[in-house]
Amino acid sequence: MKFESVADELYGGAREEFTALRNERADEAKAAGQQQLATRIRGLRKPTTAAWLANQLARERAEEVGRLEQLGEALRKAHTELDGDELRTLSRQRHDLIEALTDEARAVGRALGVRVSDAVSREIAETLEAALADPGAARTLIEGRLATTLNPGEGTPERWLSAATAARGKAPARRPPERKQAAAKPAPARQKQDERAAQDKEDRRREKAAERAELARLKAERTKAREALRDAKQARDDARKRLREAERAEEKAHRATETARADTEKTERAFAEAERNLSALD
Repeated sequence: MKFESVADELYGGAREEFTALRNERADEAKAAGQQQLATRIRGLRKPTTAAWLANQLARERAEEVGRLEQLGEALRKAHTELDGDELRTLSRQRHDLIEALTDEARAVGRALGVRVSDAVSREIAETLEAALADPGAARTLIEGRLATTLNPGEGTPERWLSAATAARGKAPARRPPERKQAAAKPAPARQKQDERAAQDKEDRRREKAAERAELARLKAERTKAREALRDAKQARDDARKRLREAERAEEKAHRATETARADTEKTERAFAEAERNLSALD
């Protein structure tokens, strides 16, 4: 058993089956004497809904997701060369690709019977942005083993485009004053944080419930095993008792046989002696 294959199986499978399957694989590794592997497997975290959908997208649309890495490299090159025209062209492509892949993720979710909320869609879009901005994030997404979504951070294409435009002497796109920007963002950000916290709380609750159910199953199996051991021990003791009784009966029968044989030999000798005495008288 290899860690990579187990991780692929878990993050590529049904989200609601993650915890039970993870524990099953960890138990198998432990039973095979791979304690370190078992610990690593048990440490794998159940993915959030958005992360799980991103993993499915990476598997269902591998070629399109791979374009993020290529487009990100082209954007970084244009940024390094301060090529504003190329950056604007690539930025439009980036916008279209992110939008298309987000729609694809929603379609994958619908096909799998998963409701995709606006908050989940935003998290998926941010993960795609992060993959486009950072090669390491792109490889992480392409592997399809996300437990949580990715954050774009500071390397967003908008910042590259603004820098290149300013360097060429063009007026940068107007940005709202910091005060207005701060006033506009808290509500969605707080909503997103609350939804993510609620999702994490629900994930922990389900994992604990699954762990309690697993513990109850193990306790029941232990009780059953103890009962089977007790019954087997009683059957063994009964068999040993019958064997001892049979051995004693056999010994007794052997002694009776030897006694009967001796009596028979003695009687036959007496009979022979009587025959000889009778012959002498005749």
